[in-house]
Amino acid sequence: MGNSRNRIIITISLVIGFAIGAITWSFFLARAKTSCSDGEFSYVNCELADLPEKQVIKKHDYIVLKSKIDEFVKLKTQAGDISAVSVYFRDLQNGPTMGIREDAKFIPASLLKLPVLLTYLRLSEENPQLLNTKLVYHTDKHIVEGAQWITPPESIKEQMPYSIDDLLKRMITYSDNASAEVLKSYLESLYPKQNVLYQTLLDLGIVNPQNVGDETISVKSYASIFRTLYNVSFLNTTQASTQALSLLASTTFNQGIKAGVPAEIVVAHKYGERSGIPNSKDHNQLHDCGIVYYPQNPYLICIMTRGNNFQKLAQTIQDISRMIYEEVDSRRIQ
Repeated sequence: MGNSRNRIIITISLVIGFAIGAITWSFFLARAKTSCSDGEFSYVNCELADLPEKQVIKKHDYIVLKSKIDEFVKLKTQAGDISAVSVYFRDLQNGPTMGIREDAKFIPASLLKLPVLLTYLRLSEENPQLLNTKLVYHTDKHIVEGAQWITPPESIKEQMPYSIDDLLKRMITYSDNASAEVLKSYLESLYPKQNVLYQTLLDLGIVNPQNVGDETISVKSYASIFRTLYNVSFLNTTQASTQALSLLASTTFNQGIKAGVPAEIVVAHKYGERSGIPNSKDHNQLHDCGIVYYPQNPYLICIMTRGNNFQKLAQTIQDISRMIYEEVDSRRIQ
């Protein structure tokens, strides 16, 4: 009799436990689904719960587009507008990828400001007050690179205190070199025996640990940073990834990828420029990489260029961005 009663109690407990678990899981799925279907814009992948979603564009390969871009690059090269171009495209809704010389190496320049941002956001997850720390810019202490072709609309002033949060915004939004140097210098003072920025580069997989002196990068490796942010797989929280992507969406540079898509389309991106490269006939490089938030089907695009005329390099990035957007938009399922 006692054993029978115990079995009944255990059975009831199991049923109640399963019921509570089912209700909790249903509530979680409902919240996840609401965040993806209520029209609210999200910078990150809101389908992490593997919920089914209606396909909005056709998902076949991009062979025709790749051939079209290859021909475009060939004509631009023959005209002397550019000397090299690499392109990487990825449909972020489980679609195809496309690469054109995606493993070719370029000098990253200001593209490396994004790993600086991610280093600070990662550190702030353990120390939330870090971003409130005030730092001061000293021209004799912080050595800033040469003049930028894309002049920042604002730059920090000497002897004025700025919070790390403010410096991060200026570094990404305006690509301000002075802000970047202050931030990198502070990391070195915080961790004199540990190169935390280099560790971030290693963790992101964009440097070769077997060749630490190689200061070049490819479109494919750099594009992976945006994919990890979108899928919340580098920083520990959705909030931190959203913070990074929202900053990238506020950048003032609009002559590259952004110029190739309609004005209402959000683009979270980072550009990089390098001029006066010694011992090279191609004195300038210009790159632009990021996420184009095509409605209900964001895609990743990274374009790196090399040549002598920045304006022509920017136009090349803009034209390729437009070609990709038009192809994606032509696949929309009505």
